Amino acid sequence: FFGEGVNTMKILTLNTHSLQEEDHRQKLSWFVEGILREKPDMIALQEVNQSLNMPETDEDLLGFVPCEDLNIVLRKDNHALSVAKLLNKAGLNYYFTWIPIKLGYGIYEEGLAIFSKSQIVDSRQCFISGIRDYNNWKTRKMLGIKVASYENIWFYTAHLGWWDDDEEPFKNQWNMVTESIDEVRLPDESYYILGDFNAPDRIEGESYDYVKQSGWYDTYQLAD
Repeated sequence: FFGEGVNTMKILTLNTHSLQEEDHRQKLSWFVEGILREKPDMIALQEVNQSLNMPETDEDLLGFVPCEDLNIVLRKDNHALSVAKLLNKAGLNYYFTWIPIKLGYGIYEEGLAIFSKSQIVDSRQCFISGIRDYNNWKTRKMLGIKVASYENIWFYTAHLGWWDDDEEPFKNQWNMVTESIDEVRLPDESYYILGDFNAPDRIEGESYDYVKQSGWYDTYQLAD
């Protein structure tokens, strides 16, 4: 995007479905090749998993910054750490943070991650679902960071539910997203929410339209 005081910024977001995809290692390699080619400034990832039965890693964490100084355990197959290691091996280093949110398929700790070329200087996490049970797959959070290169911008990653979910509808979760941001909003700050919204823009009157009507802009439409 283009704006006052900013030249260009390249942002990538992806639901990785990590560890559970067929040919996971091959897809991880392709993904890293894409990062090396495009060199995004910011990378927001969802469904970033690690296996419950894996031991904690004893390797260099390669730019990992714990969110809110939480005591977070990165296991040996943590997908975000795997990305960081492959990038480091190729000579490209990012800062990154990761949080676990819930148990996935009974065997994964499913979480969110954000990578940044610039040093992470602040971070926050919050629930965006009414359900807050770690054992319930409908539990959802949002993860945000602020970085040195863009001191007045927060970047968030989120994975929201579907519009017509009776228990955890998109509308309620999106309201929690905006309320959480409003709680800490400063007049000179901007916000980017990246992620898997489960909000197809072709369906009129549902999630995509609701986001646009609540005052947010689609960066895909704005991008040059």
